Amino acid sequence: MLDPTELAQAIRTANPAIDPVVAHTTADAEKLITEARVVLTSSFLAGDINERLFHNADQLEWVQTLTSGVDAYDLQSLRRQGAIVTNVRGIHAEPIAQQVFAYILAFERDLLRAIQQHTESIWHRYTADELTDKTLGILGVGSIGERAAELAKAFGMRTAGVKTTVTSETDVVDELYTPDKQHKMLEQADYVLISCPLNSDTKGLIDYNSFVDMKSDAVLINIGRGEIIHESDLIQAIKNDLIGGAALDVFDTEPLPTDSDLWDHPKVIITPHNAGSTSQYWRRCAEIFASNFELFQNEEYDNMDNRIL
Repeated sequence: MLDPTELAQAIRTANPAIDPVVAHTTADAEKLITEARVVLTSSFLAGDINERLFHNADQLEWVQTLTSGVDAYDLQSLRRQGAIVTNVRGIHAEPIAQQVFAYILAFERDLLRAIQQHTESIWHRYTADELTDKTLGILGVGSIGERAAELAKAFGMRTAGVKTTVTSETDVVDELYTPDKQHKMLEQADYVLISCPLNSDTKGLIDYNSFVDMKSDAVLINIGRGEIIHESDLIQAIKNDLIGGAALDVFDTEPLPTDSDLWDHPKVIITPHNAGSTSQYWRRCAEIFASNFELFQNEEYDNMDNRIL
């Protein structure tokens, strides 16, 4: 991950009136947080965002997370403290959607075979396929899901999605289902994209029965959270040819253990939880924070972007 000092500089560029203080270690953060009204959580705190860190934050009024997911935070504790919590939902949409289509094209054009032949110095022509009229199913039609759907349309694909509420229309998803009709999306999708957040409703949402619902040549793509899938069920589904393959950026345990069966399957693409990586990351975070900071100073709390609490 990039050095948080780059974020500090990006914030100063976005609004020269803001001069953030950077904590380079957890110890620094625990000391500085005692007097902080506003906290931006950075990558070095990824495994330590908990009650211990915020226990002595008596002045805390606002936490700006540098992630879209907030499952690592003790939101109940922050609510008791009366803190506002905002995230950076939406900034990952472009890089993640592009990586999703890198996965999709790798399967559709059979680039996995090409790479294997390359490593063995084999010249053997084979027939690949195209995405025209294929269906992208999206579990979680938020900013990432919508951007992936837009790219799918550019490739001539159909789109079907699952969203908690379907009251808001979206032009890029042809069919939109509520979670109780998730099987209807799974049954028609050639590629299933998991882009929903992890919460009590989505933990373990994709299990062996879900793979039974899917086409036998369908590919599962997970850029959400590993715990949304029953990983052991996925391994069995791939071994039993219930689905055609998987592209995975997130896992139950990270780093993925070296003895995981997922490493050895020829129809599985594994990336190290980097689908959202981009050189534009800090700039986009800074723009969200600078905008929210102005609203925070003016006590326009209800207008702050991406407010969780």
